[in-house]
Amino acid sequence: MGTVTSITPTKFSVGELIHYKLFDYRGVIADVDRNFQTSEEWYHAIAKSRSPRDKLWYHVRARGSDYSAHVAGRNLE
Repeated sequence: MGTVTSITPTKFSVGELIHYKLFDYRGVIADVDRNFQTSEEWYHAIAKSRSPRDKLWYHVRARGSDYSAHVAGRNLE
């Protein structure tokens, strides 16, 4: 028998359009990061909102641009 793991439901799905509240731009969800996978250095240098690492984060592609960001779910709507 395999082990059962609980899966946190996501607020957004891959391909869904979102609004990034902190920097006021629209984008699309490219991936879901259920377990924060970015380095400690990145978190301290870039994640100024200090969003919890144990909550969902998303990889977001800005609309009309090649720019992508790693964004805490609490900053999306």
